[in-house]
Amino acid sequence: MVYDAQSINDVKKYNRKIKKTVTVFMSEDNHIDNVLNEIHDFDIDIIFEGDTQKMNKISKNNASDIFLFCMKNYSISLTKKIIEIRNKTNSPIVVLSENYDEVLALTVFKFGADEYWYSINDSQKIKNNIFMTFLKQSIDMYVRNDVGQNLNDKQGLENNKQIKYVDVFNNSTKFFVAFTPYEYKTLSILVENAGIVIPRGSLALMVRGRVSKNVDRSVDNIISRIRRKLKMFKILNYPIRSFNSIGYIFVGDRDEFVKDLGNAIDEHIYNKKLDPNEIGE
Repeated sequence: MVYDAQSINDVKKYNRKIKKTVTVFMSEDNHIDNVLNEIHDFDIDIIFEGDTQKMNKISKNNASDIFLFCMKNYSISLTKKIIEIRNKTNSPIVVLSENYDEVLALTVFKFGADEYWYSINDSQKIKNNIFMTFLKQSIDMYVRNDVGQNLNDKQGLENNKQIKYVDVFNNSTKFFVAFTPYEYKTLSILVENAGIVIPRGSLALMVRGRVSKNVDRSVDNIISRIRRKLKMFKILNYPIRSFNSIGYIFVGDRDEFVKDLGNAIDEHIYNKKLDPNEIGE
């Protein structure tokens, strides 16, 4: 899940019986350690990227409640460390970067991260987001299969229990004006499952209720039309990426996307720019 700088209301509602431990892997060019040292609600252990001995020690003894990777810019060694940690623990893995980086977001989710935060440099906001991560873990929001299997086994992806369908557009008429029913449902599935690779077979089954012999072409055509319409609406900051010829992944914040797309459609309708021929079949 991708999160920007946000907080939760009344964090005292989360009643901690035991002080949680947070292991922080810090890139050498990141100086957010001063901000993290202001947080006293958790036992925070900060390890810099260059401290090889301590990095290796933590990798063997992965008893932390949460792993936080802080990068100012893309770090190859820390990104590889995500895979190593994920293969040894089910504790939440969070990546925090100074600014939003699409390539980094795609990569860290692919390698097993649970959350991606960016543009957060305030101790209170970081603390609140950590609280939220623990809350999500407590209600089993981070249900995952083996990362290696998910990346290499197509059938494993087909049966991924994380994939769900929720009508993120709240059945709004204006979205049906802009998208066909198949496009509407496909886009809703991708947006609701932001950061998760949705296999073509799963999309076809959820959208059409069946998987045909030409499932790849059918889904690809729907995605192509969706991309064309998002470009028409000038919605360019929320890419839908193909993933290793397996399926598709939506990158971006769910609520911000729905708001921006809704505003863009309203503008087109108001200015009577919406061409019925753009809707397609």
